[in-house]
Amino acid sequence: MLGDRYRYDGEPIIQLNELQRVTRAAVEEKLRSGVYAIERVACVLCGHDECEVLAEKDRYGLRVSTGICRMCGLIQMNPRMTRESVAAFYEHEYRPLYVGAPVPTERFFERQMRHGRAILEYISSVEPHEAGSVAGRIVAEVGCGAGGILQAFREVGDEVVGVDLGSAYLEYGRGRGLDLRHGDISAISDIRGRIDLLVYSHSLEHTLDPIGELVSAREMLSETGIVYVEVPGVKALTHSYQQDFLRSLQNAHTYYFTARTLAACARVAGLEPVVIDEEIRGVFRRGPVGRVPDSDYEEVMAFLRSMERVRTQRWNKHVILGRARRFLVNFFDRLGILRRARACYYRIKSKKRP
Repeated sequence: MLGDRYRYDGEPIIQLNELQRVTRAAVEEKLRSGVYAIERVACVLCGHDECEVLAEKDRYGLRVSTGICRMCGLIQMNPRMTRESVAAFYEHEYRPLYVGAPVPTERFFERQMRHGRAILEYISSVEPHEAGSVAGRIVAEVGCGAGGILQAFREVGDEVVGVDLGSAYLEYGRGRGLDLRHGDISAISDIRGRIDLLVYSHSLEHTLDPIGELVSAREMLSETGIVYVEVPGVKALTHSYQQDFLRSLQNAHTYYFTARTLAACARVAGLEPVVIDEEIRGVFRRGPVGRVPDSDYEEVMAFLRSMERVRTQRWNKHVILGRARRFLVNFFDRLGILRRARACYYRIKSKKRP
């Protein structure tokens, strides 16, 4: 375990509103009583069945066991809820617990739209000739919520469709005229082989089988189609979650990726990274089925232990770099050139192929 504060005590480490507290109690009772069943599984990436426990609880104070595979280094929740329990959780408790609101607001939808524009900009910047021109094509999203990201693509002329497991949020987007469907990727099987861009924005880490999900994603693509994946990067803790791994843990996240472990999952599924970074953002296209790479265990554990050491320090290189990053973002924003600065940054990053 990473430290005593990771032991289960039933106490959240983030501030919760009243709805979140009530929802947390409901989830905890369903887990305790067995209404939400759990199961232990082998590592999805390498098949190994021994995980080293990192934490016994998540940021909400729920009893959640997060571990790291000693063989390949993939961080995962194990044991975790069964597929049926996961579906019920997303229908009833996920958004109230995670967002703190039972139904989406205009502000939430607009925030999704801004993020959708950033995704469009990122794809165009890192691979302008191959993946950037999506206008007029078919764009799909798995885990679309209210559909704000898709709205950003619809605004530039794309045909869009999304799937999610939360009915209330889907209804909000449908009210905006979006084609949003309840379910997983199988709900858009009618457009199999025709999708030009498939988006997973903070949704792949929620799946029970990310490799199986990416295999399905590959089958959905058109001949030149690409997959965009964005998940919380473990090594992005240097400038996120207040440099606290425990704050990143939640019972809805089944997996926690580094660029290396995500790229490995993609290659096993037959998707080749075009570009990927530790944020993590990645663009993938069809490729040969690859093998599981050498272990990332030692490097990931060394990183997490180092973050525990520096977490309480007021001044360290991560704090300094994080503050410098925020200063530059605000500076370029005031100058009105933030989008151009980001585009240059993405192009530089895209030169570092995985």
